[in-house]
Amino acid sequence: MRAIGWFQLVVGLSIAGLWATLVMAGQVPEIDQGRVDIWFHLAAELLTAGLLVAAGVAVLRRSSRGRLLAAVALGALAYTTLNSPGYYAESGDWALVSLFALLFTATIAAICGFVASSEDPPDIGPRVLATPRPRAQRPPAVWLLIGLLSFQGLAAVGGGAVMLADTSGGAAGLEPGLLARTPFTTYLWPGLLLSVGLGATALVLAIGLLRTPDWPGVHRLERATGHHWTWVGSIGLGVGLMAWIVVQVLLVEGSWMQPVMFLVGATLTALPLLPSSRHHLVPAHLAAPVVVRA
Repeated sequence: MRAIGWFQLVVGLSIAGLWATLVMAGQVPEIDQGRVDIWFHLAAELLTAGLLVAAGVAVLRRSSRGRLLAAVALGALAYTTLNSPGYYAESGDWALVSLFALLFTATIAAICGFVASSEDPPDIGPRVLATPRPRAQRPPAVWLLIGLLSFQGLAAVGGGAVMLADTSGGAAGLEPGLLARTPFTTYLWPGLLLSVGLGATALVLAIGLLRTPDWPGVHRLERATGHHWTWVGSIGLGVGLMAWIVVQVLLVEGSWMQPVMFLVGATLTALPLLPSSRHHLVPAHLAAPVVVRA
């Protein structure tokens, strides 16, 4: 359930942040047109975001209302991700429709995980002996996660470096006019966000998964999540990459690479949630002992 809680919390904050950005940037023309339906749509989106955040917090805090809130919030998210693409399909924006389809798939996976989850611990009976849990070999899902993080890191650092070398965008084949609908006048800040936020961070996470360093400074985060710091970092990076692509599609322009990179972000978010990854990424200082009957 912790993974479901983090999924709800991150997606809820992303939805609220995305709509706040679009409204402040004046990228919701229906508001200027005086259309009433946009306010109902905004209310539904923000209500869904609020439910997701509330459910995520409740689940992570193991509140008694967590499961009920999670069920309602995931249902609202499933409806939103299925209904919203209709607007973009009508305008022929199939790149964004593809992104919503991937998010809908992730939502259905979260619902399946929610249905299959159980908070009841197994009955191990009385008189048990505890021995330290050995560190298992990395499962294939973790190796795939390391490979995707390395690919994302190298690609983002390279792309960001080209932007930083020529902030006009000429070296990267980008026109300054593409920034007209964004808060930026040059490619300096986009280059920094790409190279550092999505590039260097991915490489640090890949190295962390390979070495699994035990850093005392992140023990509080690990106690809160129940997993190694690279676990929540990989999920956060995946969500950040998906948000980056959505903003590109909405504010800049669409290309065939955007659905591909959105899929990479969705995979980076999903791989840590697999049982094999979650089991492997439990820190040694939090790992439960192996229980043996006396």
